[in-house]
Amino acid sequence: MVDNSFDVSELMYFNSAAEQDAYQVHPTHKAFVDKYSHLWERVVVYDMITQD
Repeated sequence: MVDNSFDVSELMYFNSAAEQDAYQVHPTHKAFVDKYSHLWERVVVYDMITQD
């Protein structure tokens, strides 16, 4: 199935769940959300684990 319901995507890599958790509460991230969240109706996250 192809999901074409979006206009913008962002791909991020974290070395651990703890790093991703730290990103979520980082002041810069929170300021971005506060300033721009009025521009989107929803956020969809696809969580994947890659194997090296």
